[in-house]
Amino acid sequence: MYPRLKRGDLIVVVKSKNISVSVDDIIVFRNPEIGLIAHRIIKITETGLFTRGDNNVVQDPEIINKDQILGRVRVRIPWLGFPRIWLKMLTHPVDQ
Repeated sequence: MYPRLKRGDLIVVVKSKNISVSVDDIIVFRNPEIGLIAHRIIKITETGLFTRGDNNVVQDPEIINKDQILGRVRVRIPWLGFPRIWLKMLTHPVDQ
């Protein structure tokens, strides 16, 4: 999601069962193969939501339905996520 969200940023996500979203919102959803993803909504249709990372040139291949949304990003706190990244690097250096 660079340049809006950067490595090491901590994000605060608003979670709700009946979350209201619109185009340009950044949402967090779960991809079964990758895990949690934070991407921007670029289009909403009756079929579902189309998303794309800000640094990607093409939209995501999968269509997201509202049931998959875990929440909407509300706040970005720069650098506060680095301790978690460093801890993961120390405990799982092969994953990097």
